[in-house]
Amino acid sequence: MASFYGFGLARRTTAGRVKKLLERIYGDKLQNVKFVSLYGSRKEFSDVDVFVVSENFKEITTDWLDVRVEKMSEFEKQVRSLDVSLVCPLFDAECILGDKEYFENIKNQFKESPITEETIRYNLKKSREQKELGLNYPKDSEGRIQGLAYSKSYLKNYLALKSGKKFLQKKNYFYLRKAKTL
Repeated sequence: MASFYGFGLARRTTAGRVKKLLERIYGDKLQNVKFVSLYGSRKEFSDVDVFVVSENFKEITTDWLDVRVEKMSEFEKQVRSLDVSLVCPLFDAECILGDKEYFENIKNQFKESPITEETIRYNLKKSREQKELGLNYPKDSEGRIQGLAYSKSYLKNYLALKSGKKFLQKKNYFYLRKAKTL
């Protein structure tokens, strides 16, 4: 908790506090982001989840801060593929830095993208990859639990897409639950 407060974060996460934190960590590199979204529960004392689309950011994963980074080309491929890992960073999020118009446009693109055989196959492939990745970790480890949870989410997305549906809320997926509660 001391480091949490040391970076200026209080019991409840706000966009302003997270912006200041990111400025302290990344400095001038923030000028080169396409957008930064703040997502996650934002419950008291919970971790801070940030999603960044940028070519020159490094990911951070700690007990209290998760900065997920996607390069523009990969991000746009994920949008076209209706990748389930984008649901929270887009639809349960607030754009706190960067091009807010682009952020809204990309959300609309995701919503309006057609369900194709390619998007269906992509999500099945990702489910299999995540399952294989998870099974490479020791039994009952965080990595295994998380990988298998992601696998279930991609599988659920695959099945939804196959039946002509898109889920745009985190409650529809397994992976969003904390690994320890799965």
